[in-house]
Amino acid sequence: MLLAKLLALLSIPRRLNGFSYQPTNQLVKRIPHKKKKSVRWTIQSLEKLLAVDGESGGPFTYKRKADASLIDALYLLLRSNSTNDTLDCEQRIEVLMRTSSFPLQAEERVMKIASDAGLDHLATDLLQRACENDLLVSPQAYTALMNCLRRQGSIKLEKMEQVLLNLAGCCRRTNDEMAAVDIVAFNTYVSSICEAAVSSQTDSTSEQLLLKALGLLKSDTTKTRFCLKQELDNYSFNPLLGAVAKLASPSNGQSTKTLLLALLKRMQSLGLNADDYAQNARLRATIACDGDDAAITMFEGIFSQRPLDGYSIGLMIAPLLRKGRTVQLISLMRNFYSDNRGKTVTSAFESYFSSLVGLGEIGLAKSLFERFFLFEPSSTSCERVEVMVLHHDEGGSLRPTRKMFNILLSGYSTLRKNAAASRRGPSHGKEDQIPQPNSPEMDEALNIFNSMIEAGVQVDSYTASAMMTLCQHSDEPQQVTSLLRTIEANMVYDFSPAAYRSIISAYARTNEPSSSIIIWEEMCKSRPNVLKNR
Repeated sequence: MLLAKLLALLSIPRRLNGFSYQPTNQLVKRIPHKKKKSVRWTIQSLEKLLAVDGESGGPFTYKRKADASLIDALYLLLRSNSTNDTLDCEQRIEVLMRTSSFPLQAEERVMKIASDAGLDHLATDLLQRACENDLLVSPQAYTALMNCLRRQGSIKLEKMEQVLLNLAGCCRRTNDEMAAVDIVAFNTYVSSICEAAVSSQTDSTSEQLLLKALGLLKSDTTKTRFCLKQELDNYSFNPLLGAVAKLASPSNGQSTKTLLLALLKRMQSLGLNADDYAQNARLRATIACDGDDAAITMFEGIFSQRPLDGYSIGLMIAPLLRKGRTVQLISLMRNFYSDNRGKTVTSAFESYFSSLVGLGEIGLAKSLFERFFLFEPSSTSCERVEVMVLHHDEGGSLRPTRKMFNILLSGYSTLRKNAAASRRGPSHGKEDQIPQPNSPEMDEALNIFNSMIEAGVQVDSYTASAMMTLCQHSDEPQQVTSLLRTIEANMVYDFSPAAYRSIISAYARTNEPSSSIIIWEEMCKSRPNVLKNR
């Protein structure tokens, strides 16, 4: 027992059937905020499992000191805020798990907590020892470990495969005919291979990884090799379909089509129908390899027999606009709006507006926004939208989101910045701008901002930055002050450092340096860490 403790404290690796335990050396400073609630619930579940008495919420009493020490170490891990604290907790937990015997249910919970905290070495070590003792851990535990390894990228692909093979070997050694590896763990492994292919810096490595994933999905022995509980499903194929589409280009068009065809044939042989994700991958690859006309033909063929998919419309925005088929695009959006409700529609239209603004179609984006979400079109609304978008009953309308307003405001901010740069000309310096009165871009942005306030949508730092950037190209400090008062009265969060900088610049460029200094002092008081990080 003493030797094990010394080994843990000295961080000496211990090898177990291909795995060596080495405490985590990556910079895991704390458990991600979105994982903390899950970790806390898992610790509370472990408390109830190990306690001999005590009501929900404690205080608990334990039969052994090791049980109480383990719970204490896990809570310290939950509260750790630095790398050193996290590593100390990891070593403490590892010593306890090695020097004391805990039931399998307890080891599973510790494995899940370690995985959520990013301590993959500790979680892998626990899984390895369980498999050596022919104890098959729950899918929740090893799926959490697979996700932990996935978050660390391509460097963990070999370890992920080894985890699956160890689980498969454990399943074969048990006498339970129902013992098998959950398909979700295998799908996580395939997804990691595909993500590594997309992020690879070389084409040859990407091709090798794609072929490796294809080999896993096409092989008839995959289910037996990994002792899978279920047949391959759509979630097994979709990551590879998406990766092939992302890497598609005119230079690899033939190989892209070959890969997609092989995948679709394999899906068909397993009785799987291509879902929206698969169809969107085909569309994306066709746009990249064969151009707009081929993509439009494919789109019309696919959705002549199935309901419209919001993501597919987003993919087709650029091809349809490039081919001058704006009326068809508006009609697609109108039909999608009419056939769907709730977050599905708002999320889709946020993406549409962002794409339109990025393509320079901010006028079309604004007109669609007003017609679909404000129902009070301005005098500058696009005639194409007036004709195609039907009025909807106000009772069934959807509220505009803050993100929609921010996308449009950011678009007008960029538009005015570019207009100011073109007025300066190449011979002027960056700061030698020509002050201008309210421009059409500023007027449109003010209309949108006023609509945002009237709709009861609170503004955030992104909104403030966009509006202050617009004010930087005028000579009216009173306008900056007026806008700032309205923004402060409707802010949902405190100003971010970026928002403060935009306000300071707005006052500085409108020849109001004293106000810039006041805002600077306010930022230093409310955001003292800004100066420390410089």
